[in-house]
Amino acid sequence: MRRIVLAAAAAFLTMFVLGGTWNAVVMAGFYANQAPANARLPEEQSFLALIVGYVLLTFFMTFLYVQSFSDRPSWGASFQFGALFGLIGTW
Repeated sequence: MRRIVLAAAAAFLTMFVLGGTWNAVVMAGFYANQAPANARLPEEQSFLALIVGYVLLTFFMTFLYVQSFSDRPSWGASFQFGALFGLIGTW
């Protein structure tokens, strides 16, 4: 159980930092230019909702990961699982 919680915490931190860097820094100008007229302004967004969403996604991914592998997988298999989930999630 301890490994699952540590894995979820590490996944949350990684996804939050990479997602924040991509969405708030790299793609911020693109999103501002492409936003529809009825989109919420960044000041109106709820940071708490963002955190809760990442926590739920992290625990869902961790649950799927634990259920998918019966033994301890390698780093490569773990990376493939995360990359596949990311590709499916962005499709």
